[in-house]
Amino acid sequence: MKRIRQISIVATVILFGVLAIIIYRSREPRYQGRTLSAWIDEGRKSSRGQPSWETARNAVRQMAPEVFPFLMEDIQAVDWPSKKNLIAWLKRHPSLPLKIRSAKDRHGQANFAFQLLGGTAKPVQPALLKLTYAQDAETRECAFHCLVASRPDKETIMPVFLRLIHDPDTSVQRNAALSFCIWYRQDAEAAGVYKMFPEFLKLPLFFPPRE
Repeated sequence: MKRIRQISIVATVILFGVLAIIIYRSREPRYQGRTLSAWIDEGRKSSRGQPSWETARNAVRQMAPEVFPFLMEDIQAVDWPSKKNLIAWLKRHPSLPLKIRSAKDRHGQANFAFQLLGGTAKPVQPALLKLTYAQDAETRECAFHCLVASRPDKETIMPVFLRLIHDPDTSVQRNAALSFCIWYRQDAEAAGVYKMFPEFLKLPLFFPPRE
């Protein structure tokens, strides 16, 4: 009886998972017959500046601003215990065709999409800025990376750097400090970042592309 109940629960969860995937894909923006996810996967296969990367960037930019609400959902994705259990169960049964993306996967997709969008994503910067205050640390971190990728001006990003280098989450703090050093080395030094993370002094000078 207990086993039957377990099977019933698993079947129900899988059904909802399939429905969620169908709904997700039906809403996904498309360009030249391919979904946003497909174009992002295409861009991830190559390095910045290569033909396939440039093609993916053009495709994602052609879909703006329709992609913005979709990507904002990805940024705020959270894996609840039931979803984590389902993902773990599916990993133990690789023969099943159902694949459910974790919140981490969706965060990665959003991050790369904003790298492709660059300055095209400027209209959504206020929304990204708001999400850097989110209660969930992973949401804050993802929103921060996406905001940086959208090429904000110094006046917009500087207060974010100064706030997040003191974030209670160590991962958010470290990533914000690292980006601060990359983008504005002298300001980072004045803010005491190198005292907090002396290993960053060994970083080579790097000038991110300004698009």
